[in-house]
Amino acid sequence: MAWAGARHLWIVLFVDSNYGQGAGGRADNFWTDPAMKQQFVQVWQFLVNRYKNTRYIGAWEILPEPMAAGVSDADVKAFYDSIIPDIRAIDRRTPIVVGPSHAYSLKHLDAAYTTIDKNIIYTGDYFIFAEPLNRMSDITGFIGEYQAPVWINQVGIPSGDPDAQQKARTVLGALDAAHVGWAWWTYRIAGSNPDDHGIYYVDPTDSSRWVCKTDWLSLVGDFLRQP
Repeated sequence: MAWAGARHLWIVLFVDSNYGQGAGGRADNFWTDPAMKQQFVQVWQFLVNRYKNTRYIGAWEILPEPMAAGVSDADVKAFYDSIIPDIRAIDRRTPIVVGPSHAYSLKHLDAAYTTIDKNIIYTGDYFIFAEPLNRMSDITGFIGEYQAPVWINQVGIPSGDPDAQQKARTVLGALDAAHVGWAWWTYRIAGSNPDDHGIYYVDPTDSSRWVCKTDWLSLVGDFLRQP
């Protein structure tokens, strides 16, 4: 974090927990185990106290991609709403990132909207498939209705997907036109398949080296460098 801040890179600090979010159908999660949830709150209280005055902290992201089985959209919203006051008791300035259930599904973005705090950034994942713009209306509709900012937590497409670069340009261009921030998924992958996600992949002949997909680095970089 000190390295990133010193280079003027904005930091979104998040705490993930596969058990806590209910990944893989885990029944012992933050919605079923109050003691586990309280420990999670204490982790956040510690982190906010420690980093609230760190330069280039852009936001606190409470819990990425909640996906607990049997937990409703309303339950996910209530979970975030119950933790936001604990963060605000320590830091009233830094934005907080929340997203919808079903692992940040943009189709459920409306259900994440909260009135408990105004300094909220809403997020979701945008993995590009056959119809590249099929979730833009979910984003722009939300912004229009609530006048609230949306940041796409992960946007990406496997490099080997047919017309991958054109689809990526289409989506990134649409997000930029709508003034929606985004982060590319992912900078590098822990595998040697050049057709997978990622701008860098493991060299298949030397696992200590990374191979750069220069065309993808240029594509994503061109959008990031726009004023």
